[in-house]
Amino acid sequence: RAFDNSGQTFWHTQYTDKKPAYPHELQIDLGGTYDIEGLRYLPRQDKDANGMVAKYEFYVSENATNFGTPVVTGTFADTRNETVARFTKKTGRYIRFVALSAISEGNLASVGELDVIGVAR
Repeated sequence: RAFDNSGQTFWHTQYTDKKPAYPHELQIDLGGTYDIEGLRYLPRQDKDANGMVAKYEFYVSENATNFGTPVVTGTFADTRNETVARFTKKTGRYIRFVALSAISEGNLASVGELDVIGVAR
């Protein structure tokens, strides 16, 4: 639900019973190789703020087992608006988004929509 082109759905970590601690991550196979130079992050768009990501890391890789070092790290502002993070172009098929903390307290993470800025090779 974080990569479905709909801001009305969202991905969320487990929030009943056990609540796993940070970090939380999403790994996505883009289905082809891309030259990627940016990340678009849209927080959940409902009334809740649970799990809105604050600190994050983002990785691009040509394989699903070795992501190396992040291409960008940062802290998202407490806003429902889309945030764009640009970085030096990197070629890859797989992306990894790691949530390190949330805007609100707790161990939760959520993503309304995650997208990349790039072109297919």
